[in-house]
Amino acid sequence: LPAWLTEDVRRRCWAGFGPHSAREPHHVVDGSETVARYPRVPLQIDSMDAVRQWIDGYDAGVWYADRNVGLLLDELRRQGVLDDLVIIVSSDHGENLGELNCWGDHQHADHITNRVPLLMRWPGLIEPGSSEDALHYHFDWAATLIELLGGKVPDNWDGVPFTGALRAGRAEGREALVLSQAAWSCMRSVRFRRDGEDYICLRTYHDGYKDLEPVMLFNLTQDPHEQYDLAAARPDLVAHAMSVLTDWQHQQMLTHERDVDPLMTVLREGGPFHTRGTLPRYLAHLRATGRAAAAQRLERLHPDEAQ
Repeated sequence: LPAWLTEDVRRRCWAGFGPHSAREPHHVVDGSETVARYPRVPLQIDSMDAVRQWIDGYDAGVWYADRNVGLLLDELRRQGVLDDLVIIVSSDHGENLGELNCWGDHQHADHITNRVPLLMRWPGLIEPGSSEDALHYHFDWAATLIELLGGKVPDNWDGVPFTGALRAGRAEGREALVLSQAAWSCMRSVRFRRDGEDYICLRTYHDGYKDLEPVMLFNLTQDPHEQYDLAAARPDLVAHAMSVLTDWQHQQMLTHERDVDPLMTVLREGGPFHTRGTLPRYLAHLRATGRAAAAQRLERLHPDEAQ
């Protein structure tokens, strides 16, 4: 198992609550139908054996994808065309495996959910085995690809190409990123660096019935799995992040074609899509499983949704 996934971590997750938490890793209540379809995953994260089963099941999926990509590359090599091709591997999101008590899903605007791969094989441009450590949005790569192919990035795009840095083999990205989540929670975060270390500060507008504080700060250099919230200890970094977020929101509202923030639309519609309407059933489940205090907290935070 990964070294950070200890029994103490599992117990803290077990004591928590929320969709896809340790007691409800298949949404909010009963995951028996899911387990029947996918026998590699346990019903609950109720032991370290269950943690291992969960991680092993995920690793099986990683192995399956890796093997099939390898088969494809082997066939392209056999046909003698591999060195004539540009190959790019990316993804739409990451996957939390216990971070913030989310198991096997992507429900936050956090580092784990938003860290996506950008693997490139580009003969004559990228040195094999090289890597870059810089902050980019996913759509920055789209702008870069347009320039690499001789096109012009449209003026109304937010994507900033890093073509020159890529060609020069150097790390050159943005000073900070603002990330969003509105499907499982309503949250924005600021990913930034300070004094040579990486941080992420999360601002939660709707918790999606999870055990979250309104503002959280994590040092990703020392704590890449987001176990230790530093918001109370480092108000200076929280203030910096919130300033970046405010400036970003201001710029977006000035330059966007519409004057409504879509995150605010989701909030006005009743909260995150995937948890909307599930609170009454979940409150009953929390009380039935000895977590009345969690139920009371969610009722207090979401009185209109508890009916």
